Amino acid sequence: MVRCTQEYFRSKNISHYNRKTQQGYLRFLVVRKGKNTGEILINLVTTSQETKDLTEYTDIINGLNFTGKLCGVLHTVSDSPADAILPENMETLFGRDYIYDKIHGLTFKISPFSFFQTNTLGAEVLYDTIKEYAGDIKDKSILDLYCGTGSIGITLAEQAKEVIGVEIVEEAVQAARENARINDIGNCRFFAGDAGKVLKKNEMRPDIIVVDPPRPGIGEKTAEEVVGLAAEKIVYVSCNPASLMDDLKLLKGKYSIK
Repeated sequence: MVRCTQEYFRSKNISHYNRKTQQGYLRFLVVRKGKNTGEILINLVTTSQETKDLTEYTDIINGLNFTGKLCGVLHTVSDSPADAILPENMETLFGRDYIYDKIHGLTFKISPFSFFQTNTLGAEVLYDTIKEYAGDIKDKSILDLYCGTGSIGITLAEQAKEVIGVEIVEEAVQAARENARINDIGNCRFFAGDAGKVLKKNEMRPDIIVVDPPRPGIGEKTAEEVVGLAAEKIVYVSCNPASLMDDLKLLKGKYSIK
């Protein structure tokens, strides 16, 4: 797939994006695959500096033999100089703009830019560990901060009294609500917005808080809001040890670290 894409655009003399000059057309090729479903989503990310008919490219990709099922080919325009993809426009060239994957028998819809654990098998181990740390959650209210597409909260919802998820990416919140519906989970609610601001605005009294923040961590303001909720337990999932240590300093005044 990658080699095919490289060879095709090289044969057409189509330019690659240069970060220094900020000139060029081709930026990224993003491939998402459901480990347990085999569904594949391909997203070609370019700038708007050129206009290309991608019909031939789409037909070539669609004709490849995949280990799995090709469910969609997308074209996203992103002119931001940042390495992160900030979509300004997206079109579906083939199929649909999402795939499904399964974690512990639950089905999750994965959209192009919503966060979902890259390693599905690793995610299952992680979610089992979260359950272990959370302890007995029967009849407990759980707050899932930075909930993404809702996979952690929905996994816990089967045993908990209720789950409230908060996520800043609106697309991910919509996917979380859809994932709850797909799995017939009726005790989940999801809110879009900055974690600290949502906590300040809404009166929440969770028994357990699960936080899975991005690399910068939760920060001082959100930490203050979290501590103010006086939950009996916080389960912190971290992808950055440095920000984890900073956040633990903000939380340890009210909580012991285990």
